[in-house]
Amino acid sequence: MDWPDPALAHRLVQSYFENIHDAFPILDRRKFQVWYAHVKPGSMQQSDEDIIWLGTLNIIFAITSYHAQLTLAEHHRWHTDHLLYCARAKVLFLNDQILHQDARISTVCALGLLALYHIATCRMNWAWPVCGLAIRQALSLGLNVRSEAEELTDGEKEHRVRIWWSLYSLECLLNELTGRPSCISDTDISTPLPINMDEVKFASGQPFYDQGADVGENVGGFSSQSSRRGSRTSKGTCLSQFPKDSSKPLIYQYPSARLLVTPSTYFIYRVQLSIISHEVLTNLYCASTIKVRWSVVQSTISRIDQRLLKWDSDLPDKFTMDADTCLQPEWNDIYFVPRISLAILYNSSRMILFRPCLCRFEDRLNHQRDPSQDFNQKSVEECIKAARRMIALLSGPSTSLRKIYAIPSWWHTLHCLCQALSILALEIAFRARHVPTEAGEIIEDAKRGVSWLSMMASRSISARKAWEVFDKLIRLASPGIDYSPFDMP
Repeated sequence: MDWPDPALAHRLVQSYFENIHDAFPILDRRKFQVWYAHVKPGSMQQSDEDIIWLGTLNIIFAITSYHAQLTLAEHHRWHTDHLLYCARAKVLFLNDQILHQDARISTVCALGLLALYHIATCRMNWAWPVCGLAIRQALSLGLNVRSEAEELTDGEKEHRVRIWWSLYSLECLLNELTGRPSCISDTDISTPLPINMDEVKFASGQPFYDQGADVGENVGGFSSQSSRRGSRTSKGTCLSQFPKDSSKPLIYQYPSARLLVTPSTYFIYRVQLSIISHEVLTNLYCASTIKVRWSVVQSTISRIDQRLLKWDSDLPDKFTMDADTCLQPEWNDIYFVPRISLAILYNSSRMILFRPCLCRFEDRLNHQRDPSQDFNQKSVEECIKAARRMIALLSGPSTSLRKIYAIPSWWHTLHCLCQALSILALEIAFRARHVPTEAGEIIEDAKRGVSWLSMMASRSISARKAWEVFDKLIRLASPGIDYSPFDMP
């Protein structure tokens, strides 16, 4: 496969920054542009950094060419292009000469992008070890702790912060997709949240962590008194952004004040939601939970639910999604796409949180008290509500493949849809015993979801498999509540 012509290469890179970078800012945009202008393929003398960068560029080509294939974009070429780009990238940086050297920032970024590519193409068993390797290298570089290196500029420190939280979010996503335990311990993290500033300003070389109160208002959810990130002041004192003397891990103590909207605000709220989702997975879906009393599980669900509700209430008005917006999407609104993305991730987290309550308790717990039964019932209702909300959120984008894959984090839109359908299918199998008055609406939502899978199946083998599974489940279960499945596609 020849190197893409300049016009195609430029369009693939542009597509990356339009559809991926805001949700996964693992690359330093300014340095990437400098390398893109100077490093050329085919040169006989290239350093290891040049080779890693070329591998990174090929991974970008692989991700964006696959996205173009899903959306039938104008710059889409052959359906096997992404496989060839990925193979070339692996030859460049997954070799003994580079991979077995000491960890470096460029290698971490390349591995993170490779893991994202495997997630996008639904190769979870490949994404899992690659993401783990990227995180191990990031840990060896100390990206999980606050940097006080004086030789690094504030822009370089901030880039490392964003690398860490990008990998953290990717690891949380893989935990949800595979059900496997996380390799990250929140107790080992002291790196701050990303700063709420446009990354274009990072290139100035000027310090921005200790500029005063006006900058403090722009840091990831922190007041001016507590926002200074760990750069040293002129007096040499280190200012911590986290509360001291706390029994909980520092990562749980992030303030969630409402932020001013900047190009980085969306990523900050995504990170905060990933932190909460990670807490859900490590507290409710670990192996030791089977030994915990159900009352303790209920207490954990209630506590995390309060954090989710607080996160939702602190969203800026421009990121708040209401029912009317779902039914009448405003694609010309620049805030609509990040708004619906956050709403999808929020409802996904709520489904995961309340899913343990969606079961038959009469065969497991005897002599439950009324408050416990009421909590179970309310949790099931919230779980089903989140699933139906997910279907409503996808109603607007589902009118075409281009729109449904235009939402940030498009690489797991299929997972979110299947997640909602699994909740609805399970309630249908229970004959809508938890919400009998909504049986008809649940059936209709499930049919809509299956029809969207049918549409997505034309471009994705994974969507095809999901359509076959859920189509069969809905057809088998719906007669149990006296609804006909014969109008399904």
